[in-house]
Amino acid sequence: MPLTLALLLLLDLSARRGWGCLQCDHSVREALSQLRVALIPDRFHQKQLQARARALLLGMEGPFFRDYALNAFVGRVGIEHLDFVASFIKNQTT
Repeated sequence: MPLTLALLLLLDLSARRGWGCLQCDHSVREALSQLRVALIPDRFHQKQLQARARALLLGMEGPFFRDYALNAFVGRVGIEHLDFVASFIKNQTT
């Protein structure tokens, strides 16, 4: 049963283009923008620290992390695991 639930969750996320990319989600980018606007003036009083914090938060809003999340090699999956998932899906759909 947990495998079925995981598969349904995966399908739901893929339908909404989730796939684990937080920076691809508009609401996350908007929250980062609001964080940047609220955090920098209140927490960083020196101009140099403000500039560093602004650059970091703007970088998180920009394409670097999104592209990294989508294009990074994060390991490999053994063929036996893929065969198991494929056979499970075939059994569920027939």
